[in-house]
Amino acid sequence: MIGSGVSTAYVRTVIETAAGLVPGLAPGDVLARAGVDPARLSRADGQLTLGEVDRIWQAAAALAATPALGLAVGRQAQPASFSLVGQVMMTAPDLGTALREAVRLTPLIGEGGLIEIGHEPGRVLMRYTPASADWVLKEMRVDAALGASLMLARMITGHDLSPVEVRLERSAPRDAGPWATLFGTKVRFGAGQNALVWNRDQMAMPLRAANEAVNRLLLAHAEDVCRERLSGGGMPAALRRVLQGLLAAEKGPSVEAAADALNTSVRSLQRALDAAGTTFSAERDAVRLALARRYLSRPDLKVEAVAARLGFAEAGVFVRAFRRWTGQTPARWRRVTLGESGLSGSPSSASSSGAADPGTDPRP
Repeated sequence: MIGSGVSTAYVRTVIETAAGLVPGLAPGDVLARAGVDPARLSRADGQLTLGEVDRIWQAAAALAATPALGLAVGRQAQPASFSLVGQVMMTAPDLGTALREAVRLTPLIGEGGLIEIGHEPGRVLMRYTPASADWVLKEMRVDAALGASLMLARMITGHDLSPVEVRLERSAPRDAGPWATLFGTKVRFGAGQNALVWNRDQMAMPLRAANEAVNRLLLAHAEDVCRERLSGGGMPAALRRVLQGLLAAEKGPSVEAAADALNTSVRSLQRALDAAGTTFSAERDAVRLALARRYLSRPDLKVEAVAARLGFAEAGVFVRAFRRWTGQTPARWRRVTLGESGLSGSPSSASSSGAADPGTDPRP
């Protein structure tokens, strides 16, 4: 899910990791270089803006001066790095449930990227898509996100787990050793997506601190906090973020599911949207259009795959909807946006696509 903030708990992990890599470097030095007031990190449950986080990553990378900083950040991640979400995950019954709960509660970790659970025969994928194609230090931050996810899986299960495969969009570094060492499995670079690929059987692995009663209480609290945070931009903004979450969790983006996630009735949701001058259909179209533009900017994704990710039962239905939104078919939009080959896939090409952030209002 994409929006306006990143958990201070996670950002502190980035800062402290960078400081620990350089003798004599203190966390305050990283913040000073980034121009961020240390008081901004004082609240354990607070968030920093995406702009602040960009500057912190830039400062950390410049001071640490290692291309493997993202891996180092991932390696240092602890359940506390994920704040309340980490507690929810630790008390879940099994690894699969913990991952699904993390997807639902993404706004409490950070909204710089889209987390999705995908499926292949006998496998479960945890995919991570950056907020934008030209995201600051994108490759490094993807390394950190996937590395942290793996370390958390190892901690909460108590086993030195390794996925079947790790897929990274980035090109292979000169020395891929640090990546192989951290992930402990085959790392496929230039894969067209960023994902940890797990055996389906691994999802049933029980967790060390599993506690049904505690998990139920923590999850209810986390969902309340999540709803409160999402409601900050009014009901339309909250609805868009909820719809992103439903799509990321591969659930149907229906008005009933959205109302349930917002802890309200369908009638109350529709009244609130009417008062804001919009409708459920318009907001769902806005989210789907913004995500469609992002996905279509990835040459590796076929139109059928994009349609499935957006919750359309058939590719033809998606094609008709996209033409209604933009006046173009998805194939035509790709040719115009990415060049006649439709295969550039470069950050500059993708970022010029007009793909709007679903946290904004991308309605045509």
